[in-house]
Amino acid sequence: MTLEKFKPKVCSCCGQTEEYLMTIDAGTCDIVRAISAAIRKKGENIIHPRREMEMGKNQLNYQQMIREGYLTSTMVGNLSKARSQGLIAQIEGKSGYYCLTRKGAEFLRGASIPKYAVMSKITGHQIGYWHENEERVKLRDLIKSGDYWEIDFNIIDRRIIMNIPQPATLFNF
Repeated sequence: MTLEKFKPKVCSCCGQTEEYLMTIDAGTCDIVRAISAAIRKKGENIIHPRREMEMGKNQLNYQQMIREGYLTSTMVGNLSKARSQGLIAQIEGKSGYYCLTRKGAEFLRGASIPKYAVMSKITGHQIGYWHENEERVKLRDLIKSGDYWEIDFNIIDRRIIMNIPQPATLFNF
């Protein structure tokens, strides 16, 4: 099935488009992976990427940097891509602070999310998804390096909840 091309709303006064698509990509996945590693290490779901995560290029190799919870300045500048997908959120009243959302944790655990967020040029905010049921993507679809990734916690009410192994039942042989 081929989907039609995205047709943004157009301003009736000036003819300029009022919205655009923001696609999730491998770089966005790496930002979310690094944020999850940093909050896991910190032990609380609040992080200031510029102060707590930013490092210079060539200090670590790229995959090690992501696994250890660090970002380059370019990646910090692209936080809006992860935010537009609802994978991270700004902390209200705390400038520059972010948290991993429940949706972000579920995505890192293998859940699918819509591939295209519709962004408003007027407000700069996400206003929906384009073909959210038909065009979905998982982390494994975007990480081509074969780098294994799984988190061992979940997010509930902005708190990190460590996963507790399920006890074996009496009838589970």
